[in-house]
Amino acid sequence: SSRVKGRYEIDDFVAETLALADSVGFDRFHLAGFSLGGLIAQRLALTHLPRIQRLILLSTVAGRTPEERERVLARLAALRSGEPGCVIVRSR
Repeated sequence: SSRVKGRYEIDDFVAETLALADSVGFDRFHLAGFSLGGLIAQRLALTHLPRIQRLILLSTVAGRTPEERERVLARLAALRSGEPGCVIVRSR
């Protein structure tokens, strides 16, 4: 594939993920994200929650600046607010 001009944006990845789900006929689906994929999965869940049956997040917040941590914590608070379909599992 050709090199993308400009920056990669999380919302672009969300749009691509939804386009893939639509192309294979998935109206609702389980979504897992690791690292950058976790950031994409969080945004997708927050903006298209009715499409998500289960959300799994792995290693999405390590090594962040204080400002990035605040944004991650805000997304986590939104997920914890009781929206249906969101499950948070803590590991030790």
